[in-house]
Amino acid sequence: MAKQQSGINFEDLFIDSAEMTVDTKNRVGIPEKFMKVLRRLCPDDADKIGVCPTPDSSIRLMPRPRFERQLAEWHEQMSGGTAEQRRMLTTMTSLSGLFPLDAQNRVKLNPTLMRVCSIKRDVIVTGNIDTMQIFDLNGFEKSMIDGLQQFDAMMEKSSGKDAPQTQIQYVINPPQAQSGEDPAAT
Repeated sequence: MAKQQSGINFEDLFIDSAEMTVDTKNRVGIPEKFMKVLRRLCPDDADKIGVCPTPDSSIRLMPRPRFERQLAEWHEQMSGGTAEQRRMLTTMTSLSGLFPLDAQNRVKLNPTLMRVCSIKRDVIVTGNIDTMQIFDLNGFEKSMIDGLQQFDAMMEKSSGKDAPQTQIQYVINPPQAQSGEDPAAT
C-alpha cells in the first residue's frame, strides 16, 4: 500500500485527472486509475456509481456509500426547511441517481443533467479525494486558470493569516523615585 508518513493511503483516493469523450449515447468511461480506487473502496458494489450535479456546473461521481451519505446529508439539511431549501433538494435529487456501469466501465449520463452542467463531448474526469467530477473540458480549463490565480489568497485566508491581529498595548510603570516623589507630579 502506498502510504506516506501522514498515514494517508493514496490508493484509496481519487486524485489526478483524465480527458475523456462522451459518446453519442451519452456514456463516459471511468478512467482505469479511478476504477481501481472504486474497486478497493467497494469491492462488492463497484458496478454502480452515484451521480449528482454540483454548484460549479460539473457532475459528481461517487462510490455508493459516499452517495448514500450525500443523500442523507441533503435530506437532513433541506427536507424540513424553507421553501427554497425544499426546492434545492428537489433540484439536486431530480438530477441524481445510482447508475450501473457497463462492461467497459462507462456510466450513461442523463441528458438533462448534461445540459444543466454544460457537459458536451470533450470532458475531463477529475479526482476530488473521495469523489470524482466530470467537467466540460473547455469550462474546466478556464476554471482552473482562474482557480490557480486565486489559490494562494484562498490558502492564506483559510489558514487565518489574513485575519486582523489583536493589538497588544504595553503599559510601563516607571519605578517610584526613592525620595517618595510622585513621578506624575513632576
